[in-house]
Amino acid sequence: MSKNVSVPQMERDREYAFVRLNRRKIHLGKWGTPEAEKAYRRIITKWASNPATAHIKPGEQVFLDQLCLAFMQARTNQNDHGNYKTAIEVLLSVYSGEPVETFDFSSLEVVRNQLVQRGYCRSYINKLTSMVRSVFYWGVPRKLVPASVAESLRYLKPLLKGQTNVPEQPPRQEVSDEIVARTLPHLLPTVADMVRVQRAACMRPSEVCRMKVGEIDRSGEVWKYTPQLHKNSWRNHKRTVALGKFEQSIIASRLAGKEPDEPVFSPKDALLERYTRDATKRKTKVQPSQVKRKEQTAKNPKRRVKDFYTTASYGKSVMQSLEAANKRLPVEDQIPHWTLYELRHAGISEIIKTTGSVDIARAVAGQKHLATTMIYNHADDQVAEEQAKKRKIG
Repeated sequence: MSKNVSVPQMERDREYAFVRLNRRKIHLGKWGTPEAEKAYRRIITKWASNPATAHIKPGEQVFLDQLCLAFMQARTNQNDHGNYKTAIEVLLSVYSGEPVETFDFSSLEVVRNQLVQRGYCRSYINKLTSMVRSVFYWGVPRKLVPASVAESLRYLKPLLKGQTNVPEQPPRQEVSDEIVARTLPHLLPTVADMVRVQRAACMRPSEVCRMKVGEIDRSGEVWKYTPQLHKNSWRNHKRTVALGKFEQSIIASRLAGKEPDEPVFSPKDALLERYTRDATKRKTKVQPSQVKRKEQTAKNPKRRVKDFYTTASYGKSVMQSLEAANKRLPVEDQIPHWTLYELRHAGISEIIKTTGSVDIARAVAGQKHLATTMIYNHADDQVAEEQAKKRKIG
């Protein structure tokens, strides 16, 4: 529960006690009686676990808006937060204000059709549809959704490859080191270092964003970064990233004065770098009123800078820097757009090319199954081609 949310207090209306939850007045009984105190404690206990549903009485009609709000507030795992937000947004764009019990598999099909109209690929549509289902499954044990409603959603089968006109997800690509090298001078130093470390260690974007000082074991020749939170932490899988001399040299320069629970790569550091960069480019003298305004903003910022990067903010920083650079560059020198996952893809593909072993690539990438690593099979194909060229006749 957020520290900024105050606990609703018991109020008095003549001889009766009540509490306000979500703009709703809930009567507790006569003021000052043990029954009113007991009812208040019961409601506040429920409110603390999920403020969005505390005012809903057993057997009372629940609306889809309430269910979705309760689900998002209850989620502690932030993985796929943006995708859940998209799935719920599409659901409510069609069925906002509708009771939960009226939703069935045909309603879910309507939501899926909306996803199709947005132009999403088949696998992503199936993923978002499954996320909508999971909202209803979550609500069953909490008595927000009838079990029959959740059960009916199982009857909508996923879109199958080759049996629909929905586009397929394009094959995963890799960004070349030459393009990355051309991009780095246009990035803020903090973001550029994140890109270098992620590429060298084949890390997921989220892993480089969440890297804490105290999660890096620097006792050996090879440093070991063991993130507490990662993609498969909910499965109790351990993830250890081996950091070589190149990555160590970058990380070491960012550890001075930082506590174990602080990020290695901080948005606050990047913000200071941007201010410094903008100041050096300034051609006019800074006016006293501007200095005063900056000091006031620093004391009371309108928007709080987060302690850690997210995958979204990290990717957005790279994208915006690329767009700004391409506006200044001539057409023939412009840098192609690339994504953070293409960066990881490039690292894994390079390992497969140089070692000829998918299993080594799997271990470095932190993937549990070879089938996942085989997604990078175009690199494997190149290895096979090179081996074919070397084969002798007879």
